[in-house]
Amino acid sequence: MTSELLPAEQTESARPLWLLTQAGLTPWLAEQPPAIQTWVQQNGFNAERLRTLLLPSAAGGVSGVLVGLGALESPDRLTLWDAAGLPGKLRPGIYALAEALPAHAATQFALGWQFGCYRFSRYRTGPEGAAAEGAVLEADASDGNVSSSALAGAKARAAEGNGAQLVVPRNADLEYVTRATAACAHARDYINLPANDFGPFELAAAAQRLALRFNAECRVTVGGDLAAAGYPLVYAVGKASEREPRLIDLRAGALNAPRVTIVGKGVCFDSGGLDLKTSASMALMKKDMGGAACALALAEMLLASDAPIRLRVLIPAVENAIGGGAFRPGDVLRSRKGLTVEVGNTDAEGR
Repeated sequence: MTSELLPAEQTESARPLWLLTQAGLTPWLAEQPPAIQTWVQQNGFNAERLRTLLLPSAAGGVSGVLVGLGALESPDRLTLWDAAGLPGKLRPGIYALAEALPAHAATQFALGWQFGCYRFSRYRTGPEGAAAEGAVLEADASDGNVSSSALAGAKARAAEGNGAQLVVPRNADLEYVTRATAACAHARDYINLPANDFGPFELAAAAQRLALRFNAECRVTVGGDLAAAGYPLVYAVGKASEREPRLIDLRAGALNAPRVTIVGKGVCFDSGGLDLKTSASMALMKKDMGGAACALALAEMLLASDAPIRLRVLIPAVENAIGGGAFRPGDVLRSRKGLTVEVGNTDAEGR
């Protein structure tokens, strides 16, 4: 994804974004010149949630953008989802909030903008870079001014069609935005990768890279060793696949710190097993490891923030496939805790 954090708060060249609730539209219009009032009314803009309206300048360009927040009580209450659609809607250029937001709302807006800038283009064979790709320009802690070279570069990218860029107010928590953006982009990448390129081995490798980055410990139990180590159900679900099942166990932090454990489902592809899914139901089953992706993303955010916890992440990574070794409906399996489990449906491997 495109993400550039440059020193800036607001510039004369940035187009203002007016965040308006339906209740706030009328008083805002009352303060505008007649031409703007007429323009808004003629375009039927009522501050509906997720709707935008370009405001014309005297020279025929764009002087600003109205962003509808719908029935929201106040712009101060917005969430990241109120901003996530904007990079894909706005024309290339540099944008800034027209009015200040509280720190929490400013942070949510910046995070949502970055979410909207995400693109997964690894397998594209055509020209890279969609017009909706954007960037965030960081507020400078001293004076909020944009360096001429940084602004020139941003304007050049906008002119080339590289997307809408946001100037973030100084009170936004950009460290948090950066951590959350990176971690969530990694999770989205893992989920978007096709199963032929992201199986149990690759999922374990992603966890190991995360552990290496933050000096954490990561143990991976593979194949038949799962049964010997006391994980017979994980082994049963994944043993029919040519790609051996794994249990990923990542640990970090002081031993005497408060303990936090995250468990993520890592079914890298789910055919349903012998209780085979239909084609339509199977089509998106590369995403059945979304729980594992989110677990790694949350772990990345916690580790990057140096949270004072003893963190543990457990991910059973398997492919629920069909083969001679597949577990069957009616099989009775014994779990790690000694509980016997009768398989009613091989497509219910996560329950």
